[in-house]
Amino acid sequence: MNNRYLKQTTFMMVLLLVYNYTASVGIGYINKYLPPAYQLDTSGISALLNDLKSNGLQYGMSMIGYFLVYLIFVILLITVVLHHYHQLHIKAWLRNIHRGKVYVWLFILLLILLPLNQFGMKVPVINHIPIPATFVSMISGTWIKLFAGVVYLGMLLIVFRLKDTTYYLIVADEKLKQAIKKSWYKNKHQLLGNATLILWLIGQLLLTVGVLMVLQYCIDYVGNLDISIAAANIFIACLTGILYFVTAQWLLMFTTSLTIRIDQKPSVSMQLLAVVAMVATGGLSLSLANRFIQKPATSQLVMAHMGVTSDRDVQNAIENLHKVSATKPDYVEIDIQHTKDGVYVLSHDATIKATNGKKYKISQTNWEQLQKVTYQSNGKKIKVSNFGDYLNEANRLNQRLLVELKINSSISNQELKDFMHQYGSAMQKNGAQLQSLNQNALKRLAGYTDITSGLLSPLNNTINRDKTNQFYALEYSSVEP
Repeated sequence: MNNRYLKQTTFMMVLLLVYNYTASVGIGYINKYLPPAYQLDTSGISALLNDLKSNGLQYGMSMIGYFLVYLIFVILLITVVLHHYHQLHIKAWLRNIHRGKVYVWLFILLLILLPLNQFGMKVPVINHIPIPATFVSMISGTWIKLFAGVVYLGMLLIVFRLKDTTYYLIVADEKLKQAIKKSWYKNKHQLLGNATLILWLIGQLLLTVGVLMVLQYCIDYVGNLDISIAAANIFIACLTGILYFVTAQWLLMFTTSLTIRIDQKPSVSMQLLAVVAMVATGGLSLSLANRFIQKPATSQLVMAHMGVTSDRDVQNAIENLHKVSATKPDYVEIDIQHTKDGVYVLSHDATIKATNGKKYKISQTNWEQLQKVTYQSNGKKIKVSNFGDYLNEANRLNQRLLVELKINSSISNQELKDFMHQYGSAMQKNGAQLQSLNQNALKRLAGYTDITSGLLSPLNNTINRDKTNQFYALEYSSVEP
């Protein structure tokens, strides 16, 4: 890494911060004109389609707004590339911003880099589409994550052979197919070098995170909360700046001839400037996003998520109720959904896979059949728990419940009435509360009960003044200021 590389990477890092903040403000402004998600009528397909039709103009304008944000990024990148190759003149600039193939290739490149966004990279445009951790955890385990990581690493090695495509498109004025082909053959003998480069970048990040975690642990051990919070904010600012710096490295590798030379060392003054710029970028990013850590609340409620006390327990099962209640949580949180004949059972997933390999879709199976099904959870064989039985036992133990009403398809007013008729009085007996992803269902349900209810949202949603929402349950990985 020489002085020129470090200088351009630092400049790109600062440019990314400016763009990301501008894009964030723009997207926030665009979203103000979208109808709130809670207003969508989900009582039926026709109602949903009519709702989407009546708000079609707002959604159309929103899509145009997002597209303009992307166009600005591509134009910015074209400018950086032309400047790097000393080709930045008005004729070349105008020629490139009108070429669709440049936009297509950079869009493909951003999609390939999307998984890096989940690890904190500040990749422009795609950093506005985080995948909530809830969704990731639902479909992944240790081995799946390891396998996915190996596959993605292999994909990156393939993509690295195409890293000169941007040059051939913008500077050499090649067609997309020809640009990809030329880059592929040019980098055919770079496999080992590219693998070393990727591992070096990953190693840098892991080492940085490790050092900061050890330092934070030592400071926390002292026991002074104010010092711990101040240190955490400084360390997070450092890490955010480093993530911006690494993102700039990735983008420059795929758009210019700049390549990290591990055996080269920049001057001390240049290194110092880069470090100061990184910390300042990270700190400014946190400040603009209002992400600095504050003192925690003096009181909080403790929830036993999915009715368990540890990852080894069986989730959403009456067999675990006594154990979890003995730990005295404020609420035991469970997931329920209805069978074909209107009986509610505990399950996070819409489908249950029996030990014999057969799958049962809860909403299409009667309770008489479902109660005979044996399935496996965390290595234990159990049967499906009836919500009514769970609720009665919780009341006997004087244990309050937070009940997530899972609605995987449209639900009618009559079904909501039947739910309250069947379980309402037992839920009110000990102060159980309701939450759901379906705001429309909650609004209609409020007409039949005064049970405390709130909106559960793993995605960014509109916080509104609707009195139906007596609380909000938000996915931590997508919370905004």
